[in-house]
Amino acid sequence: MHKIQVINSATRKSIEISDNEFNNLKLSNQQIKATSSFLHHYSVFIKNLNSLERDVFYHAIDFKQYNNDQYMVSNEVFARADHTVISHLATFMKLPELLPSHLSRMLRSTHEKKLAIEKKSALYDDPTSNYAFLCELRNSIVHSNVDLTINTGISNFDGSEIGLFSFGYFINFDKFLKKSARSGKVKILSPMRDALCDDKGRIDLMRSFSLCARAIYKELLEPKVSELVSAIDNSIDSIDRVLISNNLQSIKVPNFEQTKDYIVIAQDDLTISKLVIDRTKSLFSELRIPQPANFISIAPSYQASSKSFN
Repeated sequence: MHKIQVINSATRKSIEISDNEFNNLKLSNQQIKATSSFLHHYSVFIKNLNSLERDVFYHAIDFKQYNNDQYMVSNEVFARADHTVISHLATFMKLPELLPSHLSRMLRSTHEKKLAIEKKSALYDDPTSNYAFLCELRNSIVHSNVDLTINTGISNFDGSEIGLFSFGYFINFDKFLKKSARSGKVKILSPMRDALCDDKGRIDLMRSFSLCARAIYKELLEPKVSELVSAIDNSIDSIDRVLISNNLQSIKVPNFEQTKDYIVIAQDDLTISKLVIDRTKSLFSELRIPQPANFISIAPSYQASSKSFN
């Protein structure tokens, strides 16, 4: 038998439950915590992607307000671009690296980890995902200097007669392979040139981040969303059955004042919180495919505009 305490703003009650009931509480709570941890990491992943786009967008505006010739020869523009890419890339790459372990814990299956690793490997081999390039870019930034190009220019946009100032971060593909990429990775990346580069042999980094983020969701996450929702619902139901069978308040009741801080506490560091459960379920609304990033342009009035990458 195991003693547990049930606490809310109005009452505190101690009861004993069976070993089987305790194990159900423990396993269900572990699954809820694992899901909450993953959903938090995915939320950070999306916010990081949005922040990257916003940082490049603001950089474009600041750039346009300087005298272009003087600004281009200064180190400030390149230092700012390097810092932006380095900081966001490190955060970006954490999700695909941790995702197999997340899925294994959330779905209570080591087989899920194996499947996710296989899908991640397939994603690496797919040139349209940009994943292989970003993996090598991350490694190259850590171990060597990577030449980043700031692309600017005036061009007509979407057939408009108004010249628009364009802005973006680019990497020359051939120079990257020659100077920065590891020799073993050059053989992998070279055949991906047509999928990665524009007609000038450059990789648009904002486009690369965007395509990779969407590929990660489509290939690794989207097929598992319904399973994850069912798994978390089953865990909550399992907790609720234990509580109700012992004449305790359901943890699924609406979030009224007297139940919003409903907590079940037991030995062995088992703490089940209704707030955590409600927050975890609400985070599922953020588990969706990232929006396409935008091509940045600035009109002569200096008002920024954008167009989504296809």
